[in-house]
Amino acid sequence: MSRQFVCAICSILLSAALVGAADVTPVIFVDFVGTLSGTDYTLGPREIDTTGTFAAHNGTEVVAAGLGILANADGSNQESFEFDASAFNRNATEFTGTAFVAEAVFTSSGPSGAMAPIMDIGGQCFIRFHDGLSAGCWNGSTEVVNNNIEPIPAVGQTHHYAIVYDGAQTITYYKDGAPIFQSDNGSPKEITRLISWGNIRHASVNGGRQLVGEYEAVAFSTFTGTFDPEKDFILPEGPMSRALAFAPDPAEEATDVPRDTVLRWMPGEFAVAHDVYLGTNRDDVNDAQRSDPRGVLVSQGQAGALYEPADAFEFGQTYYWRIDEVNAAPDNTIHKGLLWSFTAEPLAYPIPGVVATSNGVSQAEAGPENTVDGSGLNDLDQHSTVSGDMWQAGPPAEGPLWIQYEFDRVYLLHELLVWNHNTQFELLLGFGTKDVTVEYSLDGIDWMTHGDVQLAQGTAAATYTYNTTVDLSGVVAQYVRLIVNSGYGGTGQYGLSEVRFTFIPAHARQPEPAAGTVDVDVDATLSWRAGRDAIAHNVYLGTDPANLPLAATVGQPSFVPDLVFGNVYYWKVDADDGDAVWEGDLWSFTTAEYATIDDMESYTDDIDAGETIFQTWIDGWTNDTGSVVGYTESPFAEKTIVHGGRQSMPLAYDNGVAPFYSEISRTWNTAQDWTINGAKTLRLYFRGAETNAADTLYVAVEDSTGRVAVATYPNPDALTVAAWQAWTIPYSQLAGVNMARIETVTIGVGDRANPTAAGSGLLFLDDIGFGTPLAYHVPADVTGPGDVVQGVPNDGDWPGAETPELAIDNNVNTKFLHFKGDEGPSGIRVTPAVGPTAVTALTLTTANDTPGRDPVSFELYGSNDGIDGSYTLIAAGEIADFAAEAEWPRFTANATPIAFDNDVAYTSYQLLFPDIRGPVGGSVNSMQIAEIELIGVMAP
Repeated sequence: MSRQFVCAICSILLSAALVGAADVTPVIFVDFVGTLSGTDYTLGPREIDTTGTFAAHNGTEVVAAGLGILANADGSNQESFEFDASAFNRNATEFTGTAFVAEAVFTSSGPSGAMAPIMDIGGQCFIRFHDGLSAGCWNGSTEVVNNNIEPIPAVGQTHHYAIVYDGAQTITYYKDGAPIFQSDNGSPKEITRLISWGNIRHASVNGGRQLVGEYEAVAFSTFTGTFDPEKDFILPEGPMSRALAFAPDPAEEATDVPRDTVLRWMPGEFAVAHDVYLGTNRDDVNDAQRSDPRGVLVSQGQAGALYEPADAFEFGQTYYWRIDEVNAAPDNTIHKGLLWSFTAEPLAYPIPGVVATSNGVSQAEAGPENTVDGSGLNDLDQHSTVSGDMWQAGPPAEGPLWIQYEFDRVYLLHELLVWNHNTQFELLLGFGTKDVTVEYSLDGIDWMTHGDVQLAQGTAAATYTYNTTVDLSGVVAQYVRLIVNSGYGGTGQYGLSEVRFTFIPAHARQPEPAAGTVDVDVDATLSWRAGRDAIAHNVYLGTDPANLPLAATVGQPSFVPDLVFGNVYYWKVDADDGDAVWEGDLWSFTTAEYATIDDMESYTDDIDAGETIFQTWIDGWTNDTGSVVGYTESPFAEKTIVHGGRQSMPLAYDNGVAPFYSEISRTWNTAQDWTINGAKTLRLYFRGAETNAADTLYVAVEDSTGRVAVATYPNPDALTVAAWQAWTIPYSQLAGVNMARIETVTIGVGDRANPTAAGSGLLFLDDIGFGTPLAYHVPADVTGPGDVVQGVPNDGDWPGAETPELAIDNNVNTKFLHFKGDEGPSGIRVTPAVGPTAVTALTLTTANDTPGRDPVSFELYGSNDGIDGSYTLIAAGEIADFAAEAEWPRFTANATPIAFDNDVAYTSYQLLFPDIRGPVGGSVNSMQIAEIELIGVMAP
């Protein structure tokens, strides 16, 4: 659907952000320009999700043909979008008192299921397609609904729908800004937390009634005041005008912003120039204009969407900024921007996680830890007068009393803030500490004296804030000790309420990629926030965290490393400020396993431009085989059945006619290097259909000298499986070809060397790539969907929906159940598609029910003679967690490691479970397992 078509609705609806009557607060605004991985939605520009819970329901098929499109690709009747509204209802049961509006701009693309909801408030309030357009509310006992307000809109029509609840009794339902129904039976009750677009989200339903069509945008807002349907809807325009700049960087109200930050933003749709206002006075920045710049118009009419201030920001200062967008001639309209703010980094930061100890005899519930745990402090840093919030101690039998503080690392210290002892009798009893000697140490053994300090006495008031600041500038330490020399009273008891140490950030921090990030691009640049006065950065990078080599010394806080696919890297940065070298923290990241060869996303239906999928992938119309790429009518690519992105490639094969094989090929004008960054494998995803004829799937590659190598998929029946399967092809299976000089790749069905008449079918191909699986470098699961699997014994004695291959489908919600498992050993045999592997561990996950069926022992065997070949025992033992006295939770992997020594690589494995938990009888009549993971590494 085009943006222009949607904007036709704008003549009916106005943006609430500019002229609203009620005070509307957007909670969700999604116009489907973000990205989706599984059910996880990542917001795009302008999109809003203040709950952090907006997601797709029922997986990636929801976005098969594009974000926002529901097509019921897998027949599950549950595709939808939703968010958790718990923050806006009371105890997740009622919305009483919270006025809200839910909106959607939706276009029907085909027949929907009966009662298919355009939007649904926890299964209680809804606008649906039923006998006609339907709207209503069910309050838990009484239904107020109209099932035939008007005919269901025709396919292709776009409309704005909304549900408005006034926070008391009335719920009004709108189409294109006009009310179509109203219910006055009170607030929606028995809310199941989830507000959905496309699904009934009541606990008793949760499925069915599939909506078919496309959402242009969805929104949910709360409001106060009287809602005005002519002014207060935020769709389709969104919560702000598209003419305005948005997505400020730094983000609105950001704190700890580096002093050298460059201001960036996303420009409005129509802007050709930008006026930048920046200053420390809120009113000046908000009110200034070209004719009255007030000293804050720092750049007028600039072309780029970034601004680099001439001077560094002041420590801890709050700044305000605004971007006015300037339209092109002839009108040159200036659109006043939103007012944004940020606060620059402070001079020093509090040290977290300080550990306090003392050699004194502390009073009960008044230990030294009370001085660093924030007990007794409120948001204004005022300390209570409760003695249990403080430290109080008498001196030891020998030597002076001291209290010691240990940090998690060596710091460049700045100040020590002290709240002295502060009970309501402090001015009378004088438990407060008066004179102290400050000592510091790098190791807690060798101490140096910083000096003697007198601490101010507490005020004995609940409004007491720190009143002593100890200057620690230049002190480098991991330990600080205060030796008590005197107090404010004569009781022989001494105490403190709270202390706070601050430090100057001399070490590197805030790594990018963030610590623990996965799927990092092999071309990534490593960056970090530099130590405050660092003049050089020593970057250590490697795969052994205990032995990191120096990779480079750089002058700027960034480094471009040489990375390989599918590996775990560890790194740290030591900051050199000219006087000292500050050792950095240890960080890690994992690189992506594959880069894209063809993800099918670039193809269009423009034949004249040469952009169709069959103009790149040459099929039987040209090579005279039985293949056909794409559909005969546009759209030529498959838009619903996709592995990733928005489309896949349909490949029809017919091996019933000469030449009795079917293949397609793609040729590049420039030879492709598929060995960069340590790449060692090809990977493609394919999906068959139950009606397909079983046959051999193969891939051939040809290099620039004309040498060809062919790899075949080991399981012909895979073409009959209606699920996406990954085929990983090690380069060892493509010997003789220079993988650094590939010019043509061919994908086929049949036997091109010895053609034999066979059947036909339709495949889908997607996400072809090259790289290296993680299991090549570090232990990982070497099995996956599409591997050849057999049951043991292979007698078919299992339910049709609980077959052996479901034990390795990476889905704990499915399982393998074998009815012979209560009588003797049962399990699986598997040939991992990744090739030879050395397995050294197992991970097993319990199934959904009947713990008595859980296996409690295992035997793992390996073979290099095929899946039916002779097997050698690798390891055997107990599954401790499943065998424990307490039943192991359902859908849960073992926590006690199952690991063993093995350095022999095998191509096939047999995993048997000799015993189950039992006792045998009744429903305990079988062995079941939800997921089996063989953890190992690929053979070199």
